[in-house]
Amino acid sequence: MAFKVEWLTEEKRALHLYFDNEGISSWSEYRKTVDEAWAMAQTVDHEIIAIFATYDTPMPMGSPMTPLQRTFKTMPSNVRFGVTIVERMFEKMVVDMVAKLGFAEISRTVSSWNALNRLLKSENLPIIPDEDIPPRLH
Repeated sequence: MAFKVEWLTEEKRALHLYFDNEGISSWSEYRKTVDEAWAMAQTVDHEIIAIFATYDTPMPMGSPMTPLQRTFKTMPSNVRFGVTIVERMFEKMVVDMVAKLGFAEISRTVSSWNALNRLLKSENLPIIPDEDIPPRLH
């Protein structure tokens, strides 16, 4: 599977969803990974964030609306918000458009880990220490 999920820190305060070098082949693969992430989120009893590190990976073929809406509709209550690290303008526009359809409170987009840490600081959340920021995989 080319879309993966793991805890970013030992404290389990952030889920990291990312692409390996293969990219992503289908929205079905995306859905399975999000389901796995939400199951992991439900194993802790504290608030977390979900980081979707897509960078410059293009979306798979097909409409992104239903899978992205499902991501937010099924987000567990202990996930404060999902933040997408995205560099491609089209993908950023799509994620932002879905957020405007009723998910703005739980969706954010940023262009880098530095921008993510600025966002976390502005939300009075712990930043991700440099040593916990994973290397870019592609």
